[in-house]
Amino acid sequence: MLEDNMRRWIEEFRGEQLELVLIKMLVDAKREGMDRGSTEEARNILRDQLFRRFGQITEDIEARLNDADRERLESWIDRPYEVDTLEAVFE
Repeated sequence: MLEDNMRRWIEEFRGEQLELVLIKMLVDAKREGMDRGSTEEARNILRDQLFRRFGQITEDIEARLNDADRERLESWIDRPYEVDTLEAVFE
């Protein structure tokens, strides 16, 4: 994705100062990294909560966590303390 963005930026800013292009690339890359980091942080928090509340986490649950985006993870993050079963967290 970043490589595609770089190509697009180069075309978009052809003739502009290279410094401006590089700054835009760095800002976008940093934003993308922050988004990934906050998603991973939410995933780790939820994983820890699930383990503390229900014990061992199955491969199926681990796959659900890995496939979920940040919004979905955040919607599940309080559920371990609101439900009685691990499966109910994801309902």
